[in-house]
Amino acid sequence: MFQRYTERARRSIFFARYEASQFGSKMIDTEHLLLGILREHSKDPLAESGTTFEEIRRRIEQQKPPSGERVPSVDLPLSHQSKRALVYAMDEADRLKHASIDNRHLLMGLLREKNCFAAGVLRDQGITIEALRNAREPQAMSPWRTAVSILLQGMFERYTERARRTIFFARSEASQAGAHAIETEHLLPGLWRQHEGNLPFRSGALALEEIRREIDGRKPPNRDNVPHSDDLPLSEECERVLAFAAEEADRLGHEKIGNGHILFGLLREEKCLAAEILRAHGITLDEARENLTREGDQPS
Repeated sequence: MFQRYTERARRSIFFARYEASQFGSKMIDTEHLLLGILREHSKDPLAESGTTFEEIRRRIEQQKPPSGERVPSVDLPLSHQSKRALVYAMDEADRLKHASIDNRHLLMGLLREKNCFAAGVLRDQGITIEALRNAREPQAMSPWRTAVSILLQGMFERYTERARRTIFFARSEASQAGAHAIETEHLLPGLWRQHEGNLPFRSGALALEEIRREIDGRKPPNRDNVPHSDDLPLSEECERVLAFAAEEADRLGHEKIGNGHILFGLLREEKCLAAEILRAHGITLDEARENLTREGDQPS
């Protein structure tokens, strides 16, 4: 049955068996399959910045506490729900005309087993089977990165109108630069196009054209290759930035995510080009946070 599986999908099944053993389960249930998939992808950069393997594992432990007994993993069978999830995964691969079954198909299989525990966890995270089916270039992305991308798309509903325009402008900047993804250096001018001289730090002298010149000097644009902006995905760095932005809004008790939070996110992604440019002009995370607190207002 597993001959058609990719190497990563096979390792996920192996990890699922291990997780079932650690929980003291007599069989591999859907929550163990989910943990197996996440364990296989726990080193992905986005998994580290968004909802993590450990957070999901803690949630499962709260609702289905381990028995304390360690069961030998070699002999553990799949539960009926897990078997159906794997059949659904094969069906999804066939539907998409994919020769191999990967972890993305396993996620879809879990979601199709609607009443299982794992499907409930995924739905609570805003992950839908339709979004996974429609994800671009699924074979090139880890399923958890695909899932986080979907979560981030849903996050825009919480954004202020100006913050949404920042994302729109960033996509335009990336397209004009001939980039294949929206990078942090596109988010930065996208933000400045609306808030030049009016952001939560003292220095208002950094002009949009100056930012663009610095970016072009570090990463010259490819004018011969201008992709359609609607098709541009967020880079891994940008996805982490937006995850940080949401975390900053939550930390401050703000209902909406504004451009100030995006600025904080850029500064927290310390090694990205946008953060380097901001720091070079004396703009720091501590200063931005301090000025926002002094203003006592939510970034727009």
